[in-house]
Amino acid sequence: MKRSRFLPILLLFAVLITTAISSAVSHDSAYARFDVAQSFYNSNQHDSLIAVAPEILEFLRDNQEWRLYYILWQYVAEDYVWFNEFDEATKEVLAMQEDAIARNEP
Repeated sequence: MKRSRFLPILLLFAVLITTAISSAVSHDSAYARFDVAQSFYNSNQHDSLIAVAPEILEFLRDNQEWRLYYILWQYVAEDYVWFNEFDEATKEVLAMQEDAIARNEP
């Protein structure tokens, strides 16, 4: 079995998330979770990003981490474009726009 070169990074993020959750610091936990998703995005792990994004987006929304929330949502839409899933990308962008308008975000 081939070992992923990203495994040590993902293990570090898991430790960061566990630490942030156990200390009940939602801001730190938000960044730790975002970093996990961002590592999947940066390493072209499309399936992994799509799998973790809904839970992380929900956490970011619940904790009102709007900047990270919209950046991650943008990553999801971009990822669909990179993998030629244009209908899904369009759905995400339109949903993101509606969400931003409803929240009165710039």
